[in-house]
Amino acid sequence: MECSTRARLSLAALIMMLLSNITASASPAGKNGSITPMMSSPPNKVTANGPAGSITQEPEADILPVKGQLSNATAIGSFLDQLTYPSGKSLNILQIGDSHTAGRKFTGAWRSAWQARYGSGGRGMMTVGSPYRGYLTQGVTTSQSPGWRTTDLFDNGASGDRLPLGLSGFTLTANSPFETASLTADTPELMFDKFYLCGLTGPGMGDVSVKLGSTEHHLSFSSHQAGAACFEVQAPSLVQSVNVETLSARPVSLTSWMTQRSTGGVILSNLGVVGARFEHFARTDDKVIEAELRQLKPDLLVVAYGTNEGFLRELDLTKVKSVIINQIARVRQLLGYDVPILLLGPPDVLKPKSKVPSADEAALINSSCVNGMRVPENVSRVRLLQKDLANQEGFAFWDWQGAMGGPCSSIRWVSNSMQMRDYVHFTATGGSLLGTALADDLERAKAESVLK
Repeated sequence: MECSTRARLSLAALIMMLLSNITASASPAGKNGSITPMMSSPPNKVTANGPAGSITQEPEADILPVKGQLSNATAIGSFLDQLTYPSGKSLNILQIGDSHTAGRKFTGAWRSAWQARYGSGGRGMMTVGSPYRGYLTQGVTTSQSPGWRTTDLFDNGASGDRLPLGLSGFTLTANSPFETASLTADTPELMFDKFYLCGLTGPGMGDVSVKLGSTEHHLSFSSHQAGAACFEVQAPSLVQSVNVETLSARPVSLTSWMTQRSTGGVILSNLGVVGARFEHFARTDDKVIEAELRQLKPDLLVVAYGTNEGFLRELDLTKVKSVIINQIARVRQLLGYDVPILLLGPPDVLKPKSKVPSADEAALINSSCVNGMRVPENVSRVRLLQKDLANQEGFAFWDWQGAMGGPCSSIRWVSNSMQMRDYVHFTATGGSLLGTALADDLERAKAESVLK
């Protein structure tokens, strides 16, 4: 059954966060301390989502990520060639995917490493506000007033009734004046002087006020035909925060926002939806996606699905392959150029043997781990398909399971508090290690291409 409400998204996010907090130290919580549990806001108060500190636990040597998991790196050679400092231009990376992308630590570690080396170009594109309880960000604090209504990929309404969705998978709508959404950079490195706001346009759509530092701007989403648009607002100097406020009872539907620096640098936008498969991305709207993609202009598209596909009891690999090919082709067509593609295979994940039945006794033995756990065969099939498809279609591929140490490596990662006790998601430390491992493998591929 499809997960169909924001309640399920919130529950999944809270479980991930609470499991992660189990491994945190007992030092006082705060921006530089341990992970801070998210508390529910009092009624009628603005709900906020802020940064969480990182776990300081040092990993054991035997669970450090395994190097060299990037294959077919020449497929993204044009992107790697742009990794220079100072570049003077923005280098945009867009990662779409499931909860591994929605979580902040994997992409956060990659972002931090490259922004420290190549310069910070801004936080990138994000979901507006805090679309569900437990929504996580990194490097910025977001908030919204209570009057916003959220539409997401899993809404049950008929497709004709669902509001159009963009890259984030969420559309926030307000139908009254004085509803607000705000974003604040948590560190000087993520301050910005450019702000982009994307939303639905059409007859009768409303207006917003955007306060960017000391400047204020008026944006109208009213137009003769239904569609989507992204607006750019600039400040004369770097600012720390931006506030968006509706001006009337006419509807305002926002699909994403983005912060950027005019001086250039690395931007990594992580737009993931908990529980999503790549086929769900097809529920997004072409007009919205086109407006957002052409505003973002990604230099690399990272596609990070596969775990939820692999958890399906009835897996149709032909369908999975078709979805990957068709959705990547769709993005490229809407974007207007063949953006380089990096596929991330699913990480090592485990399930109890009783919950992953198999008719193939040999496969059952080969996929079995200790503690009554096993690697779901369908996850392995999806990973193999992705790797083969990358070679056939000219994509790069990064083996997330290989970086962890191969099949059944989740046993060690969980026992060392690097992976959560669901044997699927990662703690702050584990996610950061793997995000850094991907960044290092990409750096290594760049160095090797220079030597050749």
